[in-house]
Amino acid sequence: MSDPSIRRSDLTVDTIRIPRHRHVDLNTRDFVFHSTVAMSNPPDVPSQQDPDLTFASRNPTKVVHPSRVRPRVKLSDAQKVSAASKREINKENASALKVEIDAFFDHRDTEISRLAKKFNKSEVKIKQLLSNETNYQKTRAPTLRNALVHAKGIEMNEG
Repeated sequence: MSDPSIRRSDLTVDTIRIPRHRHVDLNTRDFVFHSTVAMSNPPDVPSQQDPDLTFASRNPTKVVHPSRVRPRVKLSDAQKVSAASKREINKENASALKVEIDAFFDHRDTEISRLAKKFNKSEVKIKQLLSNETNYQKTRAPTLRNALVHAKGIEMNEG
């Protein structure tokens, strides 16, 4: 204890020392003090083995926030029709977008083939140039050369 005027025998159940050297009176702050012996088998707490119990029923001394109940809003017939038409429009737009993307990729593949033939390069090389990926590996990643040297070193050390 940092305060020499307070002795351990002077502390009671009604006060507790918390950080920053503030005393809290448990009776005025509505704190509940329970000893571990008193809470080991309370008679009104159901068995912990029952899987259907809630957190609140398993922990009667802990504060539990009530669940947020949001009433379900009933839609009018006009709102239901509007939502259905929006769903239908969104489905049509999604299918049209899929068709356009497929056409784009077909056109892209034909352009890659055309460029490969024109410049006498492989399609893989053209795709590699068009992509946004790097050719470099991470500095600590194993390379083929390092793996071969490692395997050869193990082989030479064994025999």
